[in-house]
Amino acid sequence: MTSISNSTPDILRQAQVGTTQTLLAFSVGGNEFAVEMTKVRELQDPESLNIMRGDAQALVEIGGEVLPVFDLRQVLNVPHSDAGASPLMLVFDLGARVVAALVDALTDVVTVSRAALRRVDGLAYASVEGRQLALFSPEHLQPAQSLAMAA
Repeated sequence: MTSISNSTPDILRQAQVGTTQTLLAFSVGGNEFAVEMTKVRELQDPESLNIMRGDAQALVEIGGEVLPVFDLRQVLNVPHSDAGASPLMLVFDLGARVVAALVDALTDVVTVSRAALRRVDGLAYASVEGRQLALFSPEHLQPAQSLAMAA
């Protein structure tokens, strides 16, 4: 799996008090990640959206809001491995801000308990049906990582 730096995701803090969490699993560059379902506001087909690419960052208008767009393959520094796949856009509601992120595919929706969570080398993982899902914290997406492409 690709290593990503992040602080303790909310799910680990919540699991310490014995709760379970529902996660949305997705793939990026052949790796599988998961995010707390409560942070996902909606899913969009990027083909149906007008992504405005600028020198500093890409933006997309969804429901009247202009959001920064992050390509998680670039953010996580993983190769484009799903040839022919149609990417999806996850829209994250982070309270103070809303951001959009491109992923290769959705893979599952799972509920995990405290026993399914692990921390290895500073990274958080959920063990689900024999798979290891790296927990992704969209709060760490920064404007400098936004999708930027020359027009």
